[in-house]
Amino acid sequence: MASLDTAAVDSELFPYLLVNIGSGVSIIRVDGPGEGQFSRVSGSSVGGGTFWGLCKLLTGVRDFDDMLELSMQGNNSNVSLWLVFDSASYRTGVLGDCGSSSIGVGHSRVCARCTLL
Repeated sequence: MASLDTAAVDSELFPYLLVNIGSGVSIIRVDGPGEGQFSRVSGSSVGGGTFWGLCKLLTGVRDFDDMLELSMQGNNSNVSLWLVFDSASYRTGVLGDCGSSSIGVGHSRVCARCTLL
């Protein structure tokens, strides 16, 4: 494996967060270019593998490109909880029309906007 010329790396880059999204998600804090100058600060087992597994279970589709095509046809506002713009948005800094919980209406059998449940 090639070694990195750490003298050529701009020190103003550090620290930064590196987010890797794969079968899960990892958030890494990088403090410098040298060996061991990073630490995993957070992450989740929910990532691309979760997407793939849910698609296979819910639709029976096995091909990833077909899954992506189906996702483009859907409307997540039917199943996700959304924040509504109001005067509180100014206090919280969170603007309206912002998804707050994916598949968040799944806990309820009665949903006026939801045709899937």
